[in-house]
Amino acid sequence: MIGNLFVPIRAVAQAYAKQNGLQIDWSDPSATSSNLAVITQTPREFDFAGTPWPAHFHYSAPSMTVTDGSRWPSRGRSSLARR
Repeated sequence: MIGNLFVPIRAVAQAYAKQNGLQIDWSDPSATSSNLAVITQTPREFDFAGTPWPAHFHYSAPSMTVTDGSRWPSRGRSSLARR
């Protein structure tokens, strides 16, 4: 059922992979997922400070909103956890 939602996206992804010579096992649902990292953003309303996360989750920073049309603010060093 949910898989049907991805049919149009999958067709585009398969065409891109073929055009660029990528060998992907489309029968494996995790074939296009990263083994290294998945980086996401959470709206400030859902960013609950102090939430205990599993050991493989790395909290980087609170959500930031840029509303003046400028580029993402530079903070010098990245706040992403490095291990």
